[in-house]
Amino acid sequence: MPIGKNRSAIAEINITPLVDVMLVILIIFMVVAPTMQHGVKVDVPEATLVPIDSSQVQVVVSVEKSGKIHISYGKTTRETTFKQLGAALKNIFERSENKELFIRADKKVPYGTVMETMAEIRRAGISKIGMITEPE
Repeated sequence: MPIGKNRSAIAEINITPLVDVMLVILIIFMVVAPTMQHGVKVDVPEATLVPIDSSQVQVVVSVEKSGKIHISYGKTTRETTFKQLGAALKNIFERSENKELFIRADKKVPYGTVMETMAEIRRAGISKIGMITEPE
């Protein structure tokens, strides 16, 4: 009797490769899932990595938690409103080639307020914006 005459086709599904693939996908999700957390509490203004070079005259826009905005340039500090911020900065940087500015915001200031302030500074033509933080 020749080999293979009485054999029929095997109609079973081999699930071993399926289980292997599913285990690999499970491990990938287990590794990636902890990094996908939203709403992680970040306390941003706690430290700074690079000290600011204080040899140049700096322009600092300070935002208080009450919403008041101050512009410090050299030894002068003046209070301004959000609507007047752009015009005031254009006057300060009118003859300056180095358009660099630093923002100092209170921890309690909402993130959106800081972003709106940064947007207004960009609209005034200042391209380099830095954030001032306090050392630990």
